Amino acid sequence: MRSEDRGWDECVGPVLSSVLDLAPHDAVANVAAFLGGMQQTIASWAPMVAKFVNGNDQMKLGVWMAAITELERYCLQESRSAMAPYFGYALQFIWENDIVTNEAMEKWAEMRKTLDAGDPIAALFNQPTSQRLLASMNEESSSGSGSGSGSDTDSDEE
Repeated sequence: MRSEDRGWDECVGPVLSSVLDLAPHDAVANVAAFLGGMQQTIASWAPMVAKFVNGNDQMKLGVWMAAITELERYCLQESRSAMAPYFGYALQFIWENDIVTNEAMEKWAEMRKTLDAGDPIAALFNQPTSQRLLASMNEESSSGSGSGSGSDTDSDEE
């Protein structure tokens, strides 16, 4: 299947995977260097990826959800299994850089809560870093303050 035959939600996976591939995976032994490199790589490419995921007004939620599910898939691939323990951090980085929104994160969390404990995706969802991110998002939304990241401006203004 060629790219012109694909929807936005099908194209976000290769785009996000390509960006994640640029992160220095050889630094996994040094967690601080690995996370710093991943954060820097995502931040560097975030404007392009955010423009891509926000480019289709009719499918925004689907594209944002596809970005999160691509991150799950990426972290669970055998060749990238060293990434799995850092899924929550990567999720936070893509949220902080406006690649996904609060709306998408909430929908993702709602869907993942129902998974069996033995499901590998449930393990990513249940990581302490994933849960802390979701808890902090809930605190921010209930206090009415925004972090300037993961904004939902489009859905509120239409």
